[in-house]
Amino acid sequence: MTDRFLPTAVIIGLLCLTAISDKAAIAFVSYNTLTNILNSPMSATASVYNAEDSQGNEMTCAKVIDLTGQAAKYAAVYYSPYAVSGGYRYKVNLATSSDLTHWQFVRTLADNADMPDIKQVSNGSWLILTHEQWINGGTDGPSTAPCQIAFDLFYDTTDLLNGTIRATWLAPSYVSDLNGTPNIYEANLALYTNYWAADMVVGFHYWNGTQDENGYATVQKFALPLGGTYWDPTNALVYNQDFANAGVNDLGLRDNFSISSGTYNVQEGNLGTPGGTWDEWRVFLYTYGDTNIWPTGDGTVLQLSPQTPNGSFSFGAPCVSIVTSPVGNGNAMFVHYFIFAQGAGAGEAGDLIYYYNLSVPGLVTKISGDTLTLSWPSDYATWHLEVQTNSLGTNWAAIPNTGGSDSYTNTISSTTQSVFYRLAYP
Repeated sequence: MTDRFLPTAVIIGLLCLTAISDKAAIAFVSYNTLTNILNSPMSATASVYNAEDSQGNEMTCAKVIDLTGQAAKYAAVYYSPYAVSGGYRYKVNLATSSDLTHWQFVRTLADNADMPDIKQVSNGSWLILTHEQWINGGTDGPSTAPCQIAFDLFYDTTDLLNGTIRATWLAPSYVSDLNGTPNIYEANLALYTNYWAADMVVGFHYWNGTQDENGYATVQKFALPLGGTYWDPTNALVYNQDFANAGVNDLGLRDNFSISSGTYNVQEGNLGTPGGTWDEWRVFLYTYGDTNIWPTGDGTVLQLSPQTPNGSFSFGAPCVSIVTSPVGNGNAMFVHYFIFAQGAGAGEAGDLIYYYNLSVPGLVTKISGDTLTLSWPSDYATWHLEVQTNSLGTNWAAIPNTGGSDSYTNTISSTTQSVFYRLAYP
């Protein structure tokens, strides 16, 4: 795990105390704070019910990324239904924003498609869009089965905004001809015989003939110019059983994210009869019990209960994005839920988007005589304090016994010109 740091307390001589920020703000959220965020859209920094882009398109499954070097701060991929003769046709759209609540439509990225996810490779600028691709529907008919999982490559955010797709691939069906709701757990650039390609681990759901289950797949050599993308899907057997033990009969879309307190999935599931009505759908938090980036089943399931002003109770399509905050330092957690009409409070059916600013507290300092006391929020008790003296560089040393604590006391030395402190994780 990458080292993470919080603002540094600087003691200069005995008189001057200031605070500086040595690295960009990070997303640290305790488990309790996370569940509060996921259950409390009413207390969010900002929220929008019936969310739409600037052209009035619904923003279902909105997944957000930061933009760098562009006019807007964020991009979102999402899907929108369009009424056509005989039903609805779905499209994956792209919009931009600088405040996470007002979204300017940019373009359609994929036609006859829905349920998108987007991820940047960990070691480059490539962006991979995955989505559910409907096979029937022609050029203007309703989106109808079968459906498969598709992948599109953009070299960078400029490609994404311009709609320039560099490679595309449709995965073979697994178990049945109904595969969908893909998410990307992990994506990396890999070199194959002098050509770069993307290797991934992806999640998805499929119909097994009786109910919807989750699976995951290893994908290798995506976008290799020579072709030969490798696809190795399997049933997420133990993960599915964890939810069955919690009373869930259908598993659909999931999203994955990591913060300092752990790795999590948000997962939609049906508590009623498989393939039954939408009023029985709920959202769940799965907490990983191991260090894998995809769920092995060694984890715990918690049913979430998001509270809305008018008492909506049936939720699906949970998505969580960790992005930079629209204002100030730190990050924001952006959440999307779809509120089903069959379980919606008055005026709340449709897409709910909201975000919380994740503040980055500094070290609180107190000097009494020659005694210095540093303290920090208890949510950071798994972090530890580091120190260096006289000059601010890279030579940080961990202070023993500060991990698991939320304060530190020391005697100020009259012979040391400057002392620098910071919190660090892990």
